[in-house]
Amino acid sequence: MKQCYCVFSIFGATGDLTQRKLLPALYFLEQERLLKDNFSIICIARKDKTNEEYRKEASDSIRRFSRIKVRDEVLSKLLSRIHYHQLEFTNLNDYNSFRSLMESITGEKCRRSERIFYLAVHSLFMVPIISNLKVVGLAERHT
Repeated sequence: MKQCYCVFSIFGATGDLTQRKLLPALYFLEQERLLKDNFSIICIARKDKTNEEYRKEASDSIRRFSRIKVRDEVLSKLLSRIHYHQLEFTNLNDYNSFRSLMESITGEKCRRSERIFYLAVHSLFMVPIISNLKVVGLAERHT
């Protein structure tokens, strides 16, 4: 049986919480070899960026805020897991492209992928994000 993907999606990926805490914590997990090969990270924010631009910012944040020594090979592996996606939190149409990105990462054949949504956003955005995830079918598990 093929092992399904785990996708960790961070809403508010350009914010202070993500830069100072979440990215260094993910680096630590990578360094400790606690992230499985089928683990991907989608960093979601409203700012227009490419994957490369976001990965450079993530690298800078990890180097600045990590509590452990940053090793280039470990950092490179973590950065290869990261996909950046621009999304307006209240725009339902943007969630369809987010779903498409997730499906391209996990593959259509593995619709039972584990999905973790971390909301590092202002509380005003939490209800729209959760509602939109439900509408596009990402908040339910397919068996």
